[in-house]
Amino acid sequence: MQISVGEARQLAERVMVAAGHDGDEASAIAMGMAVVGARDTWHTGMLSYYAEKAARAGLVSMIASNASPNVAPHGGSEGRFGTNPIAFGFPSAEEPVIWDIGTSVMMHGEVVLAGRLGQELPEGSAFNADGNPTTDPAQALQGAIAAWGGHKGSGL
Repeated sequence: MQISVGEARQLAERVMVAAGHDGDEASAIAMGMAVVGARDTWHTGMLSYYAEKAARAGLVSMIASNASPNVAPHGGSEGRFGTNPIAFGFPSAEEPVIWDIGTSVMMHGEVVLAGRLGQELPEGSAFNADGNPTTDPAQALQGAIAAWGGHKGSGL
């Protein structure tokens, strides 16, 4: 079953409520943790949004999402990994500390946007379907995006 972006966002909001992050933090705090899983979603959006909500409630969070295999591992040129979005949130005395990343040099949506705007991609950020480097967004969408951080980013 595939769900729309709007349905995914509604699901995420319901998940936050169920996990005790939206007005009823007591349940998550009393249990010491909350674990939520969702499948067959398409796009979760900014994970930092949810990490910040949890941190403002005094909770540490780790939030991850799966993604389609459009990232080439370091040294490769074919999409084998997802962008593997992951975010961490930590409460602090002032503003929450949030770390929200993906493992590709650019988001899939940035490649799509560059294509719509008629812009080229930065050198070394993508490969075409034949495994050759490309700066053409349309070719990159048929190929793969490079991994962020070389071999270390590829290992995340």
